[in-house]
Amino acid sequence: MLDSLVHLGIGPIRTRALVAGYTYDQINQALRLTERVRPNNPAGYLIQALEGEWIASVPPCKQVPSDGRRYVVGPYAHIIGS
Repeated sequence: MLDSLVHLGIGPIRTRALVAGYTYDQINQALRLTERVRPNNPAGYLIQALEGEWIASVPPCKQVPSDGRRYVVGPYAHIIGS
């Protein structure tokens, strides 16, 4: 369990705190969720999943375009992005 958390990029001090504060099942479910979602920041995602209790209900994933259109926001975004 500790190796899996450290492998994600969570530091050893934070890893010990997570193991002390959450059950094995909670951490295991958060690990599986993180593997399934494959976020850009897996360590941060796992911590937020545990602290935000995302295990019971998976937060919706927003589809973000990989090009520059993801930065175009505002009332005229539909014109600029086309």
